[in-house]
Amino acid sequence: MPRQVRAVVVDPAVPGRLTIKPVELRDPDRDEVAVRVTAISLSAVRPGGPCSRPSRVGGRAGISPA
Repeated sequence: MPRQVRAVVVDPAVPGRLTIKPVELRDPDRDEVAVRVTAISLSAVRPGGPCSRPSRVGGRAGISPA
């Protein structure tokens, strides 16, 4: 895997507060795993709107059945 990747980062100085910046990867801890992500999807959420509170939809986050 590359040692540096592009990541979505919160930056208060940028309009909309989200930007893409290069970040250094760290080695995963013993109870972590590194994965390669090829695509993401971001959705805008209005504060106080119907999707502004965290929710859980079945299974554990980040785990997909094989």
